[in-house]
Amino acid sequence: MKKLLFLAAIILFLTDSSFGAFSKSDAGTTTASFLKLGAGARSAGLGDAFCSVADDSTAIFWNPAGLSRIQGTSFSFMHALWFENISYDWISFAGPTKFGTFGGAVQYLSYGAIKKTDSTGTEISDFTPSDLALSLSYGKNFSGVLLGTTIKYISSRIEQTATAYAFDAGAKILLGYEDKFALGLCVQNFGTTMKFEETEEALPFSIKAGCSYKVNDEWLLALDLNSAIDNDPFFCLGSEYTTEITNDARLSARAGYNPRTQNIPGFTNFTFGLGVDYGGYIFDYAFVPLGDMGTAHKFSFSIKFGKNYEDYAKEPPHEKEKVVNKIRKTIVITELKGEDVTAQLIKFATFSLKNEIFESNFFDVKDIEDAEQKKNESQFKGMVEEQKGVQIGRRFNTGYVLIGNIKYSVGYYFLTVQLIDVQESRIVKTIYEKASSIDDIQNCCKKISKKLKL
Repeated sequence: MKKLLFLAAIILFLTDSSFGAFSKSDAGTTTASFLKLGAGARSAGLGDAFCSVADDSTAIFWNPAGLSRIQGTSFSFMHALWFENISYDWISFAGPTKFGTFGGAVQYLSYGAIKKTDSTGTEISDFTPSDLALSLSYGKNFSGVLLGTTIKYISSRIEQTATAYAFDAGAKILLGYEDKFALGLCVQNFGTTMKFEETEEALPFSIKAGCSYKVNDEWLLALDLNSAIDNDPFFCLGSEYTTEITNDARLSARAGYNPRTQNIPGFTNFTFGLGVDYGGYIFDYAFVPLGDMGTAHKFSFSIKFGKNYEDYAKEPPHEKEKVVNKIRKTIVITELKGEDVTAQLIKFATFSLKNEIFESNFFDVKDIEDAEQKKNESQFKGMVEEQKGVQIGRRFNTGYVLIGNIKYSVGYYFLTVQLIDVQESRIVKTIYEKASSIDDIQNCCKKISKKLKL
């Protein structure tokens, strides 16, 4: 129900007559335009179509609701080289807690050294205009609807300094099989004016609505509708294709379309990018042509840590840490539940899953007999599957428990598994795979085992 209400809100936003209040006839009426420059080279390569995609610490900029999708801790740094010695930097950090996900970011634009002259044209000194924004963000999943907000301190310096405060608010929902379809909505830069001497100027208030679709594990499509108070509404498009090079490395190629610079003579509007993810260390590059003004090159580096907040709460004694780490590497794989499949097929799928996870070496698989599992499950009657999994993990002293089911529908076998962190008493991963035949089930189990890596 909440997701339907959110979808209705987006439709109303797209069709509301107040949309006409946003027009390029108001160009030049706002200040702090650096707040439009974006964060991260991945999004730049996608033409800035990122409102419904953001799932790392750059969500602080694009849509703070995406922060709740972060697993572990995310850090991101970007440096962009513009024309005429202008440089742009972004650094952000976000991590989950039991209260939700918190993050912070610094956004800085330097215009380079400019010569100051007197009334006769004689050079007196140099000065370096700059813009700065400090952001604090929070995101949380509220029963399937992701919500988030960001508060900002904004400073702009020419020779004097002007300041302002603003906030962003965003929402996001995931729909469809394996959450392949996402919708996002974000209001940005709603706040005070900036005052230089006697002149007050508004911040670049804007609204973004976006959708994205995962065609498969490799291919992502994204679309954003941007409406800024000082410009006509416009669409951004992006596409990303990712391929696995090794078990630990992936390569991504990106292309995007963004008409925001269409009035600049020369080749504009299109963007291109590359990315390499090696074991959670992510390097991204974007090429953004700006026509006759030159080209912007954006470089970013991101890290995704696997640990969650409990791991940092208290440093255990050396020997105790060894025991804890050993326990957290072990896993119990319960027998899959079945729907419209035979008991023999359930056992085959469960065995294939155990075997592939054992071969992956990500976990030490602790085997339990079927009779023993059923005996334990009967003791936890009335509990939801997640609670049963936690109790089984505690009974067998393991760090993780894998639960799941296999279902036959419309000619396919659908496998769904959930990885439960026993210490945190919560599901940390949900994975879906689809098999076209019984023979294809083992291949699906292999894909699942790769996705289980923390």
